[in-house]
Amino acid sequence: LGKEKWLRYNGGISANMVYYDGTANRQPFTYYLAGNLNFNIGGIYNIPLSFTYSNQDFNLPNPFKFNRLSLHPSYKWVTAHIGDVSMTFSPYTLAGHQFTGVGIELVPEGPFKISAIYGRLLKATEYNMEAPQAIVAYKRMGYGLKTSYEFEKVKLGLIFFKANDEVNSLANPFPLELDLAPKNNAVVSLESEFKVFETALFRVEYAISGIT
Repeated sequence: LGKEKWLRYNGGISANMVYYDGTANRQPFTYYLAGNLNFNIGGIYNIPLSFTYSNQDFNLPNPFKFNRLSLHPSYKWVTAHIGDVSMTFSPYTLAGHQFTGVGIELVPEGPFKISAIYGRLLKATEYNMEAPQAIVAYKRMGYGLKTSYEFEKVKLGLIFFKANDEVNSLANPFPLELDLAPKNNAVVSLESEFKVFETALFRVEYAISGIT
């Protein structure tokens, strides 16, 4: 600590401006800001921060979030994801879906690894008679856990992920023609990696999903 600066930082910011002249229902002038900053404290702690911001005003309600702010602090083999972030467990369970919440990855030296997430996958979006083509959605929460253990030649992993819509998250009635109902889903996955003749790496995953 005596030889390190107590605070170092680096990163970048980008700006993009768009002018549109047409018949679409959108603003003629929009700008987008995106950036990432990394703060290093005492040469030990890393706290990356990333964000996106735009003045784009979506004329149709939707359950997704465009403007984002996320923190990714790490210490040695522990990394946390806080805010509007995304994580990937596997292609058939959780695959990069953005959520608002917290996640953690524990990657110590050794064969055992673990990751976990908890957060909101979709925000509640009410039906609007003035915009009937807009997306209506229940508030969707999710949580999951991924573990893996690496033997000498084989790696085995287990994933559990669950997401459910909150039934009482919508207060306004909506037309039956939308065919919208709250959903509940649980996914369990087994995965494995193994080498053959030291030249080929095979990855196998089997996942089963139970949706209501």
